[in-house]
Amino acid sequence: MTIHPNPIRKAPWLSVPLAIVAVFTLVSCSLPFGSGQSLDPGLLPDARFTITPQATKTDARQPALQAGVQPITQPGSQPVSSQPTPTQVPPQPPSQPQSQNPLTISITSISNPTGIMHYGTCLAGEPTLLTVQTKVEPVSRVKTVILAFSITDSANIVTVGSVSMVPQVNQYEGTLDMQTDVAAALGGSQDGTLNFWVEAIDQEGKTTYSLIYTSPVQVCLQIAVGQPPVGPAYPLPEIVSFTAPASASPGDTVMFEWNVINAPCGVTFTGLAVEPVSSFVFYDWNSPAGDYPAMLIAYGEPCDNPTIVTETRVVKIAKTNLTVCNASPSSIWYLYISPITANYWGDDQLGANIITTNSCLTFQVDPGIYDLKAEDASHGLIKSEFDIDLNQDTTWNVP
Repeated sequence: MTIHPNPIRKAPWLSVPLAIVAVFTLVSCSLPFGSGQSLDPGLLPDARFTITPQATKTDARQPALQAGVQPITQPGSQPVSSQPTPTQVPPQPPSQPQSQNPLTISITSISNPTGIMHYGTCLAGEPTLLTVQTKVEPVSRVKTVILAFSITDSANIVTVGSVSMVPQVNQYEGTLDMQTDVAAALGGSQDGTLNFWVEAIDQEGKTTYSLIYTSPVQVCLQIAVGQPPVGPAYPLPEIVSFTAPASASPGDTVMFEWNVINAPCGVTFTGLAVEPVSSFVFYDWNSPAGDYPAMLIAYGEPCDNPTIVTETRVVKIAKTNLTVCNASPSSIWYLYISPITANYWGDDQLGANIITTNSCLTFQVDPGIYDLKAEDASHGLIKSEFDIDLNQDTTWNVP
């Protein structure tokens, strides 16, 4: 099959469509915090798409910006590979201009994600290795993926570093060894805080960041066998309750509430100092689909070497289903699902699939408002529709 690119504005008033295959990318959204703070989302790809000329909504010549789309196979269609799921960009590390077509990052696994990391002479099986697995897409545009980290000691001195992430099947993997990567920064004898995140660098040298994760780091105590610990006994900190909704939709108000006792050395929520009995509200939560963890940490005495208790709650933002049903006499060979904020139609979402007459295909998309367009084998317009609300499961009937 030969594809003949013909530029076309993505606008409802055009009556004669021209053929094209367009590029589809991702953009991040903003995750508003309470108290005037914000955590910006970052991004992630799929190597099955080829970069070709763009079909524009406007005259602007700039790369497409599009949210992730993930097809689900239905009767009457053939399998389609998975599409990206956006994650979040850290509020820090080093700021630098982002690519107009950023890579997308999706952290799939973190070993010991809610616990405390250790280093030193650890004889009781304390975790000293932190392994992170992540997807970065599109793979064809990835140059380098690293697991970056910063260590803050008790004097608030920050040391930064990184390790390379090794390509695995459909993902990358990197491991931080507390004994070698962290111990020197903490002098071998003090506790600290570990922040870590993923950085993906594309072929143009542009960098995309993941969400920052935080974990306490403690030095393993060396106590001779048969000798009791020296010093007074302190009550252990206790997180009596920590609640949050399991899921939310874009625009929801999300509240985290907690009750902590025996924590005279402080309590933190996602790195912010908070009261032992309090709550935190995210107003108008506006974030791509994905899992968003929030960690509560309670610090007990003695404050120069505190006992730490942590708990994590995860709020899930689900994708919505878009089902395209073809009742037209022509098979749908090309389908475009484009956010209304994008200047271009983006990639064809069918790939090798065809939606034949009287068949349907379901896609998963990030909630939002979209423009849709269906074309036949010759890129002839079958139907286009604009400003479609996909904040809930929707069926789009063609024609």
